[in-house]
Amino acid sequence: SAVLNRVRNTEEPPHLLIYFGHGEKDSLLGVEPIGKRAYFLRPVVSGTNSYILRDYITYAVACDSLSELGKDAIEHGAITYYSNNRPLHVLESDLDKDGIMDFTELFSIIPIQLAQGKTTYEAYTTFHNAINNLISYAKEGSYEHTVLKELQTTFGVLGKDVKWV
Repeated sequence: SAVLNRVRNTEEPPHLLIYFGHGEKDSLLGVEPIGKRAYFLRPVVSGTNSYILRDYITYAVACDSLSELGKDAIEHGAITYYSNNRPLHVLESDLDKDGIMDFTELFSIIPIQLAQGKTTYEAYTTFHNAINNLISYAKEGSYEHTVLKELQTTFGVLGKDVKWV
């Protein structure tokens, strides 16, 4: 039937996973409480189950996971994987109030760009351009400037250039 053919020929947009948390080279880490004030980090996505990211655009604001987990996820069918390829330490106490707002807005760029119909690499380019812009305004030698310079070289993208919507 015409309806069935239309359904078969309609591509479903890829899934989008947005993760803000801890990461290691080979995993994204979840927090598991072990008391009122204590917790430990354990892998929730790693090389052993990276196949769960198949057909996903994964946006992981997490240390280090691009270098191994990102590559493994792409090999197992993830569409695109964004993350850092090294550890990055951003301490709220070391940033002024404006700096915190800049980082909140900065890390919102990629999901917003994807929701507006940009491709994964167009969104990454906009993100990278925003980092460069913020660097030009940050006081050289400040903590904010140092973190932005690190992000400029550590945050990357792997995989296909596709649209989410």
